[in-house]
Amino acid sequence: MGGFLPFKVFIGYGEELGKEIAIRLGKYLARKGFETFVASADPRWMLPGQSVNTIYDRLRNSDILVPVCTPNSTAVTETRSLR
Repeated sequence: MGGFLPFKVFIGYGEELGKEIAIRLGKYLARKGFETFVASADPRWMLPGQSVNTIYDRLRNSDILVPVCTPNSTAVTETRSLR
């Protein structure tokens, strides 16, 4: 990446198909020189015993957020009143 520090990319997903896509994208971007983090229990990104705070810290410190949206992750199943 031309001598620059790599961009930190946070990849999130909402359901099982999204998880597969997110992990594949994270591995691809890592091979291209990006510092990637997938919000997943996969040991490549989360070590056993790490808490959800790790996810929040990585999100706060990222340069780029990539949400993986699949049909099931974006479906609205219930409507609630905000009042």
